[in-house]
Amino acid sequence: MNFNGKIIRIVNKRRFTLALFLLFVSFLCAFMLMFNAVSGEEKIIYKDYVVVKGDTVWKIADINTGNDRDVREIVYEIVKVNNIKNQTIYPGQTIQVPTQE
Repeated sequence: MNFNGKIIRIVNKRRFTLALFLLFVSFLCAFMLMFNAVSGEEKIIYKDYVVVKGDTVWKIADINTGNDRDVREIVYEIVKVNNIKNQTIYPGQTIQVPTQE
């Protein structure tokens, strides 16, 4: 290697390889931490909702959707959390609904 007019010789190939590997792992860890900090999963908070006559999963989701979320995401979350089959709900049933908090 030639570095600013000086010739650099690798004396111990194992040590050089280990140093490069550790440098690579360090950069990889820093990169992963950077993206983890940016994405930051938010904790979803749920509230109990008692189904009344005429309610549908879509209607409940629409009522509980903030401006920054898609109604389809809320419908999916309600169905998943409450293990609802075919989006069938009944009056008097208590379900968990994600809140806007």
